[in-house]
Amino acid sequence: MKPNILIWGGTGFIGGALLSALTKAGEVVAVLTRKDTRGLAERYPMIRLFETGSSLDSTARQVFRESVKTADLVFNVAGSSGAVSSNQDPVASLQDNCLWQLAFLDACSAASHRLHVVFASSRLVYGRPLSLPVREDHPLSPESMYAVHKLCVEHYHQVYAAQDAITFTICRISNPYGWDERGMIKNHGILNQMIQTALSHTPLTIFGDGRQMRDYIHIQDLVCALLLCGRSPAAVNEIFNIGSGEGVSMVDAALHIGRIAEAPVEFSPWPELYQRVETGDFVNNIDKARNRLGFRPKFSFNEGIEDVILRGRNSFQSANSSVRLGQEV
Repeated sequence: MKPNILIWGGTGFIGGALLSALTKAGEVVAVLTRKDTRGLAERYPMIRLFETGSSLDSTARQVFRESVKTADLVFNVAGSSGAVSSNQDPVASLQDNCLWQLAFLDACSAASHRLHVVFASSRLVYGRPLSLPVREDHPLSPESMYAVHKLCVEHYHQVYAAQDAITFTICRISNPYGWDERGMIKNHGILNQMIQTALSHTPLTIFGDGRQMRDYIHIQDLVCALLLCGRSPAAVNEIFNIGSGEGVSMVDAALHIGRIAEAPVEFSPWPELYQRVETGDFVNNIDKARNRLGFRPKFSFNEGIEDVILRGRNSFQSANSSVRLGQEV
């Protein structure tokens, strides 16, 4: 029997990709969101949609309770992102990434059955790596309010699990990128920002020399990993690094994108706010996910970038054709 699945944060980049994959597979899916800002009800008329509104009040808490009544599996991908912005407004980051999460998990704990919750955390909880690649037992030393709050929510899940109220899987995700089927209305992550910029033939700006390594994971590979975490008994009450397991320097990524999309690359000094949250080289060790879950990323970096740029070009061409046709009419 298929589980009833709830996506908490279905209007975001990761949540939208999960929703698309699950509905295409014929799964029973509901979406919990603060507001249906992406027209989910029109795009997915068969899903059940729960909207809390923008205030964490009694109405929102009631919506939380209603949303989890029939759910068996929750993909918890809600929250704001951005290390720099979290340091600029730590109170807003606290509310978006901690208080809402605590209220939601409280509703999960009050359900009449025990839910399994897959939580999308971040590689930033590790801070500046002491060695590479980074394993799950690496010391935790977050360097931004965003990372601190992600780590805090990890602990929320662990506390509720210790109380036997839920089970969890924590996914420490490194730098996702990929085409958003709803259109790249809002850029998510540095690679998507670069690709969107390059497709308009605008110069790509790299801070410093760009030699710092990053582990980039294609959104389709990330969705596969999250689904494995939701379905595998080996994932229960475990923490996994989710990435490609390969490092690519920022400058090499920009140059590759620039070559394909025909956009120049420029270098700029580090802005102070960005320098403060820069963690240096980072590559995830994904052996645990490989060995216990059978996770195998399918996209190499070059293949993934080419996939996104091709989709982006096709989208822009379709949009331009629609405009021309409208003008002709």
